[in-house]
Amino acid sequence: MSNSNHNLTITFDHPELQITLYDGFGEVVAMMADDPRLERPQNSAIQVIDSYSNSVTLTLPKGIYQVEGKLGGQTQSTAIRFNQDLVMPAPQPAVYSAVPLSNAITSHHDYEQAAAALSQTTSNQQVSTDHTNSPNLVCMIRTINQAQAQPIRVYFRVLGADNHLIFDSRIHTPIQNESQGWLGFSLALRQGGYIVELIEQPAGEHPAQQRAIPIWLTNRFQTQLFGLYTKGQIAYDSLRLLMADRSLGFDPQNQTLASTEIMTTSLIAGTQGLSGQSMRIALRGKFDNPIIGLFAAHTLLRRKILNQDLLRVVIDNLEQLLGDSPDVKALQVMFKMKCAEEIGEMTFDFPPTLRAGYLGVVDADSHTPSVVEANSLFEKIGVGICTDSPFVTWDLSQTEKPEEALEWVKQNIVSSIATFAARPTTATLPVTAELSKTMGITQNLLQNAALSILQSAGQQPAAGESALDFMNHHLPTFDDNHRATLKNIETQLSADETYQWITNNIPTEK
Repeated sequence: MSNSNHNLTITFDHPELQITLYDGFGEVVAMMADDPRLERPQNSAIQVIDSYSNSVTLTLPKGIYQVEGKLGGQTQSTAIRFNQDLVMPAPQPAVYSAVPLSNAITSHHDYEQAAAALSQTTSNQQVSTDHTNSPNLVCMIRTINQAQAQPIRVYFRVLGADNHLIFDSRIHTPIQNESQGWLGFSLALRQGGYIVELIEQPAGEHPAQQRAIPIWLTNRFQTQLFGLYTKGQIAYDSLRLLMADRSLGFDPQNQTLASTEIMTTSLIAGTQGLSGQSMRIALRGKFDNPIIGLFAAHTLLRRKILNQDLLRVVIDNLEQLLGDSPDVKALQVMFKMKCAEEIGEMTFDFPPTLRAGYLGVVDADSHTPSVVEANSLFEKIGVGICTDSPFVTWDLSQTEKPEEALEWVKQNIVSSIATFAARPTTATLPVTAELSKTMGITQNLLQNAALSILQSAGQQPAAGESALDFMNHHLPTFDDNHRATLKNIETQLSADETYQWITNNIPTEK
Protein backbone atom coordinates (compact mmCIF):
# COMPACT_ATOMS: atom_id res chain seq x y z
CA MET A 1 0.00 0.00 0.00
CA SER A 2 1.36 3.44 -0.96
CA ASN A 3 2.18 5.82 1.89
CA SER A 4 -0.50 8.13 0.51
CA ASN A 5 -3.19 5.42 0.68
CA HIS A 6 -5.11 4.21 3.71
CA ASN A 7 -7.89 1.74 4.49
CA LEU A 8 -11.47 2.93 4.98
CA THR A 9 -13.68 0.29 6.58
CA ILE A 10 -17.43 0.91 6.47
CA THR A 11 -19.69 -1.30 8.56
CA PHE A 12 -23.44 -1.73 7.93
CA ASP A 13 -26.03 -4.01 9.50
CA HIS A 14 -29.22 -3.30 7.54
CA PRO A 15 -29.79 -5.59 4.52
CA GLU A 16 -31.62 -2.87 2.55
CA LEU A 17 -29.02 -0.16 3.09
CA GLN A 18 -27.48 1.01 -0.20
CA ILE A 19 -23.96 2.45 0.18
CA THR A 20 -22.29 4.86 -2.25
CA LEU A 21 -18.94 6.59 -1.71
CA TYR A 22 -18.12 9.89 -3.47
CA ASP A 23 -14.82 11.75 -3.66
CA GLY A 24 -14.41 15.48 -3.08
CA PHE A 25 -15.39 16.24 -6.69
CA GLY A 26 -18.69 14.35 -6.42
CA GLU A 27 -17.48 11.41 -8.50
CA VAL A 28 -18.57 7.90 -7.49
CA VAL A 29 -15.66 5.94 -5.99
CA ALA A 30 -17.48 2.84 -4.74
CA MET A 31 -21.03 1.44 -4.69
CA MET A 32 -23.00 -1.73 -4.00
CA ALA A 33 -22.26 -4.68 -6.27
CA ASP A 34 -25.73 -4.78 -7.82
CA ASP A 35 -26.13 -1.02 -8.32
CA PRO A 36 -27.31 -0.59 -11.96
CA ARG A 37 -24.77 2.19 -12.49
CA LEU A 38 -22.02 -0.44 -12.38
CA GLU A 39 -23.36 -1.94 -15.63
CA ARG A 40 -21.93 0.99 -17.60
CA PRO A 41 -18.49 0.24 -19.12
CA GLN A 42 -17.11 3.67 -18.22
CA ASN A 43 -17.63 2.85 -14.54
CA SER A 44 -15.28 -0.13 -14.57
CA ALA A 45 -12.87 1.69 -12.24
CA ILE A 46 -15.48 2.05 -9.50
CA GLN A 47 -14.75 -0.15 -6.49
CA VAL A 48 -17.36 -2.70 -5.55
CA ILE A 49 -19.10 -3.01 -2.18
CA ASP A 50 -20.33 -6.57 -1.67
CA SER A 51 -23.98 -6.54 -0.61
CA TYR A 52 -23.52 -9.96 1.05
CA SER A 53 -21.10 -8.60 3.65
CA ASN A 54 -21.62 -6.57 6.80
CA SER A 55 -18.58 -4.42 6.11
CA VAL A 56 -16.26 -3.33 3.33
CA THR A 57 -12.63 -2.16 3.38
CA LEU A 58 -11.57 0.21 0.61
CA THR A 59 -8.01 1.34 -0.10
CA LEU A 60 -8.12 5.01 -0.97
CA PRO A 61 -5.82 8.02 -1.29
CA LYS A 62 -6.03 10.82 1.25
CA GLY A 63 -8.76 13.35 0.66
CA ILE A 64 -12.33 14.44 1.37
CA TYR A 65 -15.03 11.83 0.85
CA GLN A 66 -18.77 11.54 1.32
CA VAL A 67 -20.38 8.29 2.43
CA GLU A 68 -24.04 8.04 1.47
CA GLY A 69 -26.56 5.58 2.89
CA LYS A 70 -29.91 5.15 1.15
CA LEU A 71 -32.84 3.29 2.66
CA GLY A 72 -36.26 3.10 1.04
CA GLY A 73 -35.89 6.38 -0.85
CA GLN A 74 -34.46 8.23 2.17
CA THR A 75 -30.82 9.35 2.12
CA GLN A 76 -28.31 10.31 4.78
CA SER A 77 -24.70 11.32 4.15
CA THR A 78 -21.53 11.77 6.19
CA ALA A 79 -18.50 13.78 5.02
CA ILE A 80 -15.08 12.59 6.20
CA ARG A 81 -11.54 13.98 6.04
CA PHE A 82 -9.57 10.85 5.22
CA ASN A 83 -5.85 10.89 6.13
CA GLN A 84 -5.39 7.68 8.14
CA ASP A 85 -6.94 4.21 8.50
CA LEU A 86 -10.53 4.64 9.58
CA VAL A 87 -13.41 2.38 10.66
CA MET A 88 -16.87 3.96 10.58
CA PRO A 89 -20.53 2.87 10.55
CA ALA A 90 -22.45 3.61 7.38
CA PRO A 91 -24.89 6.52 7.71
CA GLN A 92 -28.39 5.07 7.98
CA PRO A 93 -31.56 7.15 7.47
CA ALA A 94 -34.12 6.93 10.25
CA VAL A 95 -37.16 4.76 9.54
CA TYR A 96 -40.48 6.58 9.92
CA SER A 97 -43.43 4.23 9.82
CA ALA A 98 -47.07 3.90 10.78
CA VAL A 99 -46.17 0.32 11.67
CA PRO A 100 -45.08 0.17 15.34
CA LEU A 101 -41.84 -1.65 14.53
CA SER A 102 -39.04 -1.80 17.07
CA ASN A 103 -36.37 0.87 16.44
CA ALA A 104 -38.60 2.94 14.14
CA ILE A 105 -38.58 6.66 15.00
CA THR A 106 -42.37 6.84 15.04
CA SER A 107 -42.73 3.71 17.14
CA HIS A 108 -43.14 3.37 20.89
CA HIS A 109 -43.13 0.39 23.21
CA ASP A 110 -46.78 0.97 24.14
CA TYR A 111 -47.82 0.91 20.46
CA GLU A 112 -45.80 -2.24 19.85
CA GLN A 113 -47.57 -4.03 22.69
CA ALA A 114 -50.98 -2.68 21.64
CA ALA A 115 -50.56 -3.80 18.02
CA ALA A 116 -49.37 -7.26 19.08
CA ALA A 117 -52.34 -7.62 21.46
CA LEU A 118 -54.80 -6.29 18.86
CA SER A 119 -53.62 -8.91 16.36
CA GLN A 120 -54.49 -11.65 18.84
CA THR A 121 -57.97 -10.25 19.54
CA THR A 122 -61.23 -10.68 17.65
CA SER A 123 -63.67 -7.76 17.50
CA ASN A 124 -66.48 -9.81 16.00
CA GLN A 125 -67.95 -13.16 16.84
CA GLN A 126 -69.94 -13.43 13.62
CA VAL A 127 -67.68 -15.97 11.94
CA SER A 128 -67.02 -19.23 13.77
CA THR A 129 -63.92 -20.70 12.18
CA ASP A 130 -60.61 -22.35 12.92
CA HIS A 131 -58.51 -19.27 13.75
CA THR A 132 -55.31 -20.98 12.68
CA ASN A 133 -56.59 -21.27 9.11
CA SER A 134 -59.22 -18.58 8.47
CA PRO A 135 -58.08 -15.10 7.44
CA ASN A 136 -58.07 -12.20 9.85
CA LEU A 137 -58.12 -8.45 9.19
CA VAL A 138 -56.46 -6.07 11.64
CA CYS A 139 -56.56 -2.28 11.36
CA MET A 140 -54.80 0.21 13.65
CA ILE A 141 -54.87 3.99 13.26
CA ARG A 142 -52.67 5.85 15.75
CA THR A 143 -51.03 9.16 16.53
CA ILE A 144 -47.31 9.66 15.86
CA ASN A 145 -46.43 9.33 19.53
CA GLN A 146 -48.11 9.21 22.91
CA ALA A 147 -47.24 12.86 23.64
CA GLN A 148 -49.47 13.83 20.70
CA ALA A 149 -52.26 11.43 21.66
CA GLN A 150 -55.71 12.68 20.75
CA PRO A 151 -59.13 11.13 20.13
CA ILE A 152 -59.13 9.37 16.75
CA ARG A 153 -62.25 10.88 15.16
CA VAL A 154 -62.72 8.13 12.61
CA TYR A 155 -65.23 5.35 12.24
CA PHE A 156 -64.71 2.14 10.29
CA ARG A 157 -66.97 0.15 8.03
CA VAL A 158 -66.09 -3.20 6.50
CA LEU A 159 -68.16 -4.47 3.60
CA GLY A 160 -68.01 -7.63 1.54
CA ALA A 161 -67.26 -7.56 -2.19
CA ASP A 162 -71.04 -7.71 -2.76
CA ASN A 163 -71.38 -4.52 -0.65
CA HIS A 164 -73.10 -6.14 2.34
CA LEU A 165 -72.16 -4.58 5.69
CA ILE A 166 -70.05 -6.75 8.00
CA PHE A 167 -68.70 -4.30 10.58
CA ASP A 168 -69.51 -0.71 11.57
CA SER A 169 -67.61 0.78 14.52
CA ARG A 170 -70.61 2.99 15.31
CA ILE A 171 -72.60 -0.17 15.99
CA HIS A 172 -69.90 -2.68 16.92
CA THR A 173 -67.48 -1.41 19.55
CA PRO A 174 -63.94 -0.85 18.21
CA ILE A 175 -60.82 -1.47 20.29
CA GLN A 176 -59.10 1.72 21.40
CA ASN A 177 -56.91 3.51 23.95
CA GLU A 178 -57.48 7.28 23.93
CA SER A 179 -54.67 8.02 26.37
CA GLN A 180 -52.18 6.32 24.05
CA GLY A 181 -53.89 7.64 20.93
CA TRP A 182 -54.92 4.60 18.89
CA LEU A 183 -58.07 2.99 17.52
CA GLY A 184 -58.61 -0.24 15.65
CA PHE A 185 -60.34 -3.55 15.09
CA SER A 186 -59.53 -7.19 14.46
CA LEU A 187 -62.03 -9.25 12.47
CA ALA A 188 -62.25 -12.97 11.79
CA LEU A 189 -63.53 -13.25 8.21
CA ARG A 190 -63.69 -15.63 5.29
CA GLN A 191 -61.37 -15.69 2.31
CA GLY A 192 -62.24 -13.15 -0.38
CA GLY A 193 -62.49 -9.45 -1.17
CA TYR A 194 -63.49 -6.75 1.32
CA ILE A 195 -63.86 -2.99 1.31
CA VAL A 196 -62.52 -1.12 4.33
CA GLU A 197 -64.03 2.35 4.70
CA LEU A 198 -62.28 4.96 6.85
CA ILE A 199 -64.63 7.89 7.46
CA GLU A 200 -63.39 10.91 9.37
CA GLN A 201 -65.67 13.03 11.50
CA PRO A 202 -65.39 16.80 10.90
CA ALA A 203 -62.88 18.45 13.24
CA GLY A 204 -61.23 21.85 12.92
CA GLU A 205 -60.45 23.49 9.60
CA HIS A 206 -59.61 20.35 7.64
CA PRO A 207 -62.35 18.74 5.54
CA ALA A 208 -63.35 15.27 6.66
CA GLN A 209 -61.98 12.58 4.35
CA GLN A 210 -64.00 9.54 3.33
CA ARG A 211 -61.86 6.82 1.83
CA ALA A 212 -62.16 3.15 0.98
CA ILE A 213 -59.46 0.50 0.48
CA PRO A 214 -59.89 -2.89 -1.23
CA ILE A 215 -58.41 -5.77 0.76
CA TRP A 216 -58.21 -9.40 -0.36
CA LEU A 217 -57.99 -11.91 2.50
CA THR A 218 -56.45 -15.35 2.13
CA ASN A 219 -56.74 -18.40 4.36
CA ARG A 220 -53.96 -18.88 6.92
CA PHE A 221 -52.87 -15.23 6.78
CA GLN A 222 -53.59 -12.16 8.83
CA THR A 223 -53.65 -8.88 6.88
CA GLN A 224 -52.61 -5.85 8.94
CA LEU A 225 -53.40 -2.25 7.99
CA PHE A 226 -51.65 0.61 9.81
CA GLY A 227 -51.97 4.38 9.42
CA LEU A 228 -50.96 7.58 11.24
CA TYR A 229 -53.48 10.16 12.46
CA THR A 230 -52.16 13.71 12.56
CA LYS A 231 -53.77 17.17 12.57
CA GLY A 232 -57.20 15.59 12.85
CA GLN A 233 -56.79 13.48 9.70
CA ILE A 234 -55.47 10.13 8.52
CA ALA A 235 -52.21 10.65 6.64
CA TYR A 236 -52.85 8.37 3.68
CA ASP A 237 -49.26 8.47 2.50
CA SER A 238 -48.44 6.74 5.80
CA LEU A 239 -50.71 3.72 5.15
CA ARG A 240 -48.86 0.42 5.41
CA LEU A 241 -50.04 -3.11 4.70
CA LEU A 242 -48.44 -6.22 6.17
CA MET A 243 -49.22 -9.93 6.24
CA ALA A 244 -48.32 -12.56 8.80
CA ASP A 245 -49.15 -16.11 9.75
CA ARG A 246 -52.69 -16.02 11.18
CA SER A 247 -51.68 -17.89 14.33
CA LEU A 248 -48.68 -15.64 15.07
CA GLY A 249 -50.15 -12.18 14.48
CA PHE A 250 -48.10 -8.99 14.61
CA ASP A 251 -44.52 -9.15 15.85
CA PRO A 252 -42.76 -5.76 16.14
CA GLN A 253 -39.39 -7.54 16.19
CA ASN A 254 -39.95 -9.31 12.87
CA GLN A 255 -37.26 -8.09 10.45
CA THR A 256 -39.27 -9.26 7.45
CA LEU A 257 -41.91 -6.69 8.33
CA ALA A 258 -39.22 -4.02 8.59
CA SER A 259 -38.11 -5.00 5.07
CA THR A 260 -41.68 -4.55 3.87
CA GLU A 261 -41.65 -1.00 5.23
CA ILE A 262 -38.49 -0.23 3.26
CA MET A 263 -39.99 -1.73 0.10
CA THR A 264 -43.14 0.36 0.52
CA THR A 265 -41.14 3.58 0.75
CA SER A 266 -39.05 2.43 -2.22
CA LEU A 267 -42.20 2.08 -4.34
CA ILE A 268 -43.38 5.52 -3.20
CA ALA A 269 -39.98 7.01 -4.07
CA GLY A 270 -40.08 5.33 -7.49
CA THR A 271 -36.80 3.46 -7.10
CA GLN A 272 -36.26 0.67 -9.60
CA GLY A 273 -34.71 -1.94 -7.40
CA LEU A 274 -33.52 -3.19 -4.05
CA SER A 275 -30.04 -4.38 -3.25
CA GLY A 276 -29.32 -8.00 -4.08
CA GLN A 277 -29.30 -9.00 -0.43
CA SER A 278 -32.60 -7.20 0.15
CA MET A 279 -34.18 -9.00 -2.80
CA ARG A 280 -32.98 -12.36 -1.54
CA ILE A 281 -34.45 -11.66 1.90
CA ALA A 282 -37.70 -10.56 0.27
CA LEU A 283 -37.98 -13.67 -1.86
CA ARG A 284 -37.20 -15.94 1.09
CA GLY A 285 -39.68 -14.11 3.32
CA LYS A 286 -42.62 -14.22 0.92
CA PHE A 287 -43.79 -17.59 2.26
CA ASP A 288 -44.39 -16.14 5.74
CA ASN A 289 -45.31 -12.64 4.57
CA PRO A 290 -46.65 -12.75 0.98
CA ILE A 291 -46.97 -8.95 0.75
CA ILE A 292 -43.19 -8.78 0.62
CA GLY A 293 -43.27 -11.14 -2.36
CA LEU A 294 -45.76 -8.83 -4.11
CA PHE A 295 -43.43 -5.87 -3.54
CA ALA A 296 -40.43 -7.87 -4.74
CA ALA A 297 -42.25 -8.88 -7.93
CA HIS A 298 -43.19 -5.27 -8.71
CA THR A 299 -39.57 -4.27 -8.11
CA LEU A 300 -38.37 -6.95 -10.53
CA LEU A 301 -40.92 -5.77 -13.13
CA ARG A 302 -39.51 -2.24 -12.92
CA ARG A 303 -36.00 -3.31 -13.88
CA LYS A 304 -34.77 -2.53 -17.36
CA ILE A 305 -33.44 -6.06 -17.81
CA LEU A 306 -36.26 -8.50 -17.08
CA ASN A 307 -35.33 -11.77 -15.39
CA GLN A 308 -38.22 -13.76 -16.85
CA ASP A 309 -37.32 -17.09 -15.22
CA LEU A 310 -37.09 -15.56 -11.74
CA LEU A 311 -40.33 -13.60 -12.19
CA ARG A 312 -42.23 -16.68 -13.34
CA VAL A 313 -41.12 -18.55 -10.22
CA VAL A 314 -41.98 -15.64 -7.91
CA ILE A 315 -45.44 -15.09 -9.42
CA ASP A 316 -46.20 -18.83 -9.48
CA ASN A 317 -45.24 -19.10 -5.79
CA LEU A 318 -47.42 -16.11 -4.94
CA GLU A 319 -50.34 -17.71 -6.77
CA GLN A 320 -49.92 -20.86 -4.67
CA LEU A 321 -49.90 -18.75 -1.49
CA LEU A 322 -52.62 -16.21 -2.32
CA GLY A 323 -54.82 -18.04 -4.84
CA ASP A 324 -57.21 -15.73 -6.71
CA SER A 325 -55.81 -12.53 -5.19
CA PRO A 326 -56.31 -9.62 -7.64
CA ASP A 327 -52.77 -8.48 -6.80
CA VAL A 328 -51.35 -11.77 -8.06
CA LYS A 329 -53.57 -11.63 -11.15
CA ALA A 330 -52.35 -8.07 -11.77
CA LEU A 331 -48.73 -9.28 -11.66
CA GLN A 332 -49.57 -12.05 -14.13
CA VAL A 333 -51.11 -9.53 -16.53
CA MET A 334 -48.23 -7.07 -16.17
CA PHE A 335 -45.69 -9.85 -16.73
CA LYS A 336 -47.45 -11.00 -19.89
CA MET A 337 -47.53 -7.45 -21.23
CA LYS A 338 -43.86 -6.97 -20.42
CA CYS A 339 -43.08 -10.15 -22.34
CA ALA A 340 -45.43 -9.13 -25.21
CA GLU A 341 -47.59 -12.20 -24.56
CA GLU A 342 -51.35 -12.50 -25.00
CA ILE A 343 -53.30 -11.74 -21.81
CA GLY A 344 -55.91 -14.33 -22.63
CA GLU A 345 -59.32 -14.32 -20.92
CA MET A 346 -58.19 -12.96 -17.55
CA THR A 347 -60.64 -10.33 -16.25
CA PHE A 348 -61.03 -8.21 -13.10
CA ASP A 349 -64.06 -7.13 -11.13
CA PHE A 350 -62.43 -6.57 -7.70
CA PRO A 351 -59.39 -4.23 -7.72
CA PRO A 352 -55.90 -5.05 -6.45
CA THR A 353 -54.75 -3.50 -3.18
CA LEU A 354 -51.40 -2.26 -4.49
CA ARG A 355 -51.71 0.86 -6.62
CA ALA A 356 -48.91 -0.39 -8.87
CA GLY A 357 -51.08 -3.42 -9.69
CA TYR A 358 -54.15 -1.24 -10.27
CA LEU A 359 -52.25 0.92 -12.77
CA GLY A 360 -50.84 -2.18 -14.45
CA VAL A 361 -54.34 -3.56 -15.03
CA VAL A 362 -55.60 -0.18 -16.31
CA ASP A 363 -52.68 -0.20 -18.75
CA ALA A 364 -53.66 -3.69 -19.89
CA ASP A 365 -57.29 -2.61 -20.27
CA SER A 366 -56.19 0.33 -22.41
CA HIS A 367 -54.71 -2.17 -24.88
CA THR A 368 -57.25 -4.95 -24.46
CA PRO A 369 -60.72 -3.60 -23.62
CA SER A 370 -62.79 -5.70 -21.22
CA VAL A 371 -59.82 -6.79 -19.08
CA VAL A 372 -61.75 -4.85 -16.43
CA GLU A 373 -65.38 -5.97 -16.35
CA ALA A 374 -67.95 -3.30 -17.25
CA ASN A 375 -69.78 -1.74 -14.29
CA SER A 376 -67.61 -3.67 -11.82
CA LEU A 377 -66.25 -2.23 -8.58
CA PHE A 378 -62.86 -1.92 -10.27
CA GLU A 379 -64.36 0.29 -12.98
CA LYS A 380 -66.57 2.36 -10.68
CA ILE A 381 -63.80 3.47 -8.32
CA GLY A 382 -61.92 5.08 -11.22
CA VAL A 383 -63.83 8.36 -10.85
CA GLY A 384 -62.67 8.75 -7.26
CA ILE A 385 -59.24 7.11 -7.27
CA CYS A 386 -56.66 8.87 -5.07
CA THR A 387 -52.92 9.09 -5.71
CA ASP A 388 -51.41 9.88 -2.30
CA SER A 389 -50.85 6.30 -1.14
CA PRO A 390 -48.95 3.24 -2.41
CA PHE A 391 -52.24 1.39 -1.96
CA VAL A 392 -55.50 1.76 -3.86
CA THR A 393 -57.83 4.19 -2.10
CA TRP A 394 -60.80 6.06 -3.47
CA ASP A 395 -62.88 9.01 -2.34
CA LEU A 396 -66.30 7.75 -1.25
CA SER A 397 -67.84 11.19 -1.75
CA GLN A 398 -67.00 10.81 -5.46
CA THR A 399 -68.10 7.24 -6.04
CA GLU A 400 -71.39 7.81 -4.21
CA LYS A 401 -72.25 10.53 -6.78
CA PRO A 402 -70.93 9.00 -10.01
CA GLU A 403 -72.55 11.51 -12.37
CA GLU A 404 -70.95 14.45 -10.57
CA ALA A 405 -67.64 12.60 -10.18
CA LEU A 406 -67.57 11.85 -13.91
CA GLU A 407 -67.22 15.57 -14.60
CA TRP A 408 -63.41 15.56 -14.33
CA VAL A 409 -63.24 12.74 -16.90
CA LYS A 410 -65.52 14.66 -19.25
CA GLN A 411 -63.46 17.83 -18.74
CA ASN A 412 -60.33 15.94 -19.80
CA ILE A 413 -62.06 14.68 -22.93
CA VAL A 414 -63.28 18.16 -23.87
CA SER A 415 -59.84 19.64 -23.16
CA SER A 416 -58.38 17.14 -25.63
CA ILE A 417 -60.96 18.20 -28.22
CA ALA A 418 -60.14 21.88 -27.74
CA THR A 419 -56.40 21.16 -27.92
CA PHE A 420 -56.58 19.13 -31.09
CA ALA A 421 -59.06 21.49 -32.68
CA ALA A 422 -56.29 24.10 -32.61
CA ARG A 423 -53.89 21.90 -34.59
CA PRO A 424 -53.60 21.23 -38.33
CA THR A 425 -56.28 19.10 -39.94
CA THR A 426 -54.01 16.05 -39.84
CA ALA A 427 -54.25 16.01 -36.04
CA THR A 428 -56.50 13.50 -34.35
CA LEU A 429 -57.56 12.99 -30.77
CA PRO A 430 -55.28 10.71 -28.76
CA VAL A 431 -56.56 7.17 -29.15
CA THR A 432 -58.85 5.86 -26.46
CA ALA A 433 -56.08 3.68 -25.03
CA GLU A 434 -53.79 6.66 -24.50
CA LEU A 435 -56.48 8.75 -22.81
CA SER A 436 -57.55 5.82 -20.64
CA LYS A 437 -54.01 5.12 -19.47
CA THR A 438 -53.23 8.80 -18.87
CA MET A 439 -56.32 9.27 -16.71
CA GLY A 440 -55.93 5.94 -14.91
CA ILE A 441 -59.44 4.73 -15.75
CA THR A 442 -60.86 1.92 -17.87
CA GLN A 443 -61.75 2.32 -21.54
CA ASN A 444 -65.39 1.55 -20.81
CA LEU A 445 -65.63 4.31 -18.20
CA LEU A 446 -63.96 6.73 -20.61
CA GLN A 447 -66.37 5.84 -23.43
CA ASN A 448 -69.35 6.22 -21.09
CA ALA A 449 -68.16 9.72 -20.18
CA ALA A 450 -67.76 10.62 -23.86
CA LEU A 451 -71.22 9.24 -24.67
CA SER A 452 -72.70 11.35 -21.87
CA ILE A 453 -71.18 14.45 -23.48
CA LEU A 454 -72.63 13.56 -26.89
CA GLN A 455 -76.07 12.85 -25.49
CA SER A 456 -76.18 16.23 -23.74
CA ALA A 457 -75.46 17.81 -27.15
CA GLY A 458 -78.15 15.77 -28.88
CA GLN A 459 -75.59 13.74 -30.85
CA GLN A 460 -75.41 10.00 -31.31
CA PRO A 461 -72.63 7.81 -32.75
CA ALA A 462 -73.44 5.58 -35.67
CA ALA A 463 -73.99 1.89 -35.11
CA GLY A 464 -70.66 0.25 -34.29
CA GLU A 465 -68.96 3.62 -33.76
CA SER A 466 -67.68 4.54 -30.29
CA ALA A 467 -68.35 7.93 -28.75
CA LEU A 468 -64.68 8.93 -28.92
CA ASP A 469 -64.42 7.80 -32.55
CA PHE A 470 -67.44 10.00 -33.33
CA MET A 471 -65.74 12.98 -31.68
CA ASN A 472 -62.51 12.28 -33.53
CA HIS A 473 -64.32 12.13 -36.89
CA HIS A 474 -66.02 15.45 -36.16
CA LEU A 475 -63.09 17.48 -34.89
CA PRO A 476 -63.36 21.16 -35.80
CA THR A 477 -61.34 22.20 -38.83
CA PHE A 478 -58.18 24.22 -38.27
CA ASP A 479 -57.44 27.82 -39.16
CA ASP A 480 -56.33 30.98 -37.33
CA ASN A 481 -59.90 32.24 -36.88
CA HIS A 482 -61.01 29.03 -35.22
CA ARG A 483 -57.97 29.02 -32.97
CA ALA A 484 -58.82 32.56 -31.90
CA THR A 485 -62.42 31.52 -31.30
CA LEU A 486 -61.30 28.80 -28.89
CA LYS A 487 -59.65 31.43 -26.72
CA ASN A 488 -63.09 32.85 -25.96
CA ILE A 489 -64.36 29.73 -24.20
CA GLU A 490 -65.56 30.57 -20.72
CA THR A 491 -63.51 28.72 -18.15
CA GLN A 492 -66.45 28.18 -15.78
CA LEU A 493 -68.47 26.08 -18.23
CA SER A 494 -69.18 22.44 -17.49
CA ALA A 495 -67.77 19.80 -19.82
CA ASP A 496 -71.16 19.40 -21.54
CA GLU A 497 -71.50 23.16 -22.02
CA THR A 498 -67.95 23.48 -23.33
CA TYR A 499 -68.48 20.72 -25.91
CA GLN A 500 -71.72 22.31 -27.07
CA TRP A 501 -70.00 25.70 -27.31
CA ILE A 502 -67.26 24.22 -29.52
CA THR A 503 -69.66 22.40 -31.82
CA ASN A 504 -71.90 25.49 -32.10
CA ASN A 505 -69.12 27.97 -32.82
CA ILE A 506 -66.64 26.01 -34.92
CA PRO A 507 -67.46 24.05 -38.09
CA THR A 508 -66.90 20.37 -37.46
CA GLU A 509 -66.41 19.19 -41.05
CA LYS A 510 -62.82 18.19 -41.76
